[in-house]
Amino acid sequence: MYRIYFGKQPFPLAPESIKLKIKGRNETVELLDGGEINRLNRPGLTEVSFKLELPYERLPLAHYPDGYKPPELYTGILEALMLGRKPFQFIVVRDTSGGDLRHRTNLTVSLEDYSIDEIADEGDALIVDVSLKQYRAYGPRQIKIEQKTGTATTKPSRSDASNPNVGAKTHTVVRGDTLWAIARRYLGDGRRYKDIYNLNKGKIKDPHWIYPGQVFLLPAK
Repeated sequence: MYRIYFGKQPFPLAPESIKLKIKGRNETVELLDGGEINRLNRPGLTEVSFKLELPYERLPLAHYPDGYKPPELYTGILEALMLGRKPFQFIVVRDTSGGDLRHRTNLTVSLEDYSIDEIADEGDALIVDVSLKQYRAYGPRQIKIEQKTGTATTKPSRSDASNPNVGAKTHTVVRGDTLWAIARRYLGDGRRYKDIYNLNKGKIKDPHWIYPGQVFLLPAK
């Protein structure tokens, strides 16, 4: 099963294809002797584009968790995201027929632009052409300087000092992480994502939804 979400809002039909463009920012630099080198830089922001179909009637493969919703509801969501000028999570969930999570894309993005076409050949549906761009948070970073040593240090919080799990193996979630991928990386089997979920139920309300910055305890391999 293949579904897409804008934040927590599912859209009824997944696009036939999703194009992700990872922009390179490498530079070709000319040397004094006339030669050239390629200076490798951090990649630019990922761009995502696809076409959405919003039917005027419920189709067999359409996904409506709370019952059928008309296309105007979803175009209204797109308009609110554009006017709100705030980033959101673009999520693509791919489940197996047995309900296990196979792969998931979780990208913080902004809505760059969209266009709406009403095409008779598509049969009572709106076709929305959507363009998204990856969003990276920015701002000053604070560190604490100890006067005695003059070096940047961090102190454990009181909750850490009394936590019996301090010192156990952990993983800090980054953008694009899924429980399946974390389980495959640390435990050698993506299907053990449920073990991570069970160990961190206080932090994970739904195994399909994890967020950058969360720190999870990992079970023994």
